[in-house]
Amino acid sequence: MIPRAAKNAICDAENGVLRVRINAPPADNAANETLCRFLARTFGVRPAAVRIVSGAASRFKRIEIGGIGLPEARRILGFGAAEAEHAEKTKTKEK
Repeated sequence: MIPRAAKNAICDAENGVLRVRINAPPADNAANETLCRFLARTFGVRPAAVRIVSGAASRFKRIEIGGIGLPEARRILGFGAAEAEHAEKTKTKEK
């Protein structure tokens, strides 16, 4: 997550990691709250379905989004077959 950006946006994905720009400052949890609301809107879920699993005080976060499967998330993000295959291989290697 990159705080204090001009606008909220998902910039790119590399090695299974999304780079997300958020227009809120990191102070007082504002960037985390904005990130969760932005991801909820992006994926079409309730804000309560988006949760920061780890990294709340870091720029690198693990996010859980309830109510949406990985194939649907990839479709929304516009991942093609190559990106999806790479993400799946990376996930398998981490186990």
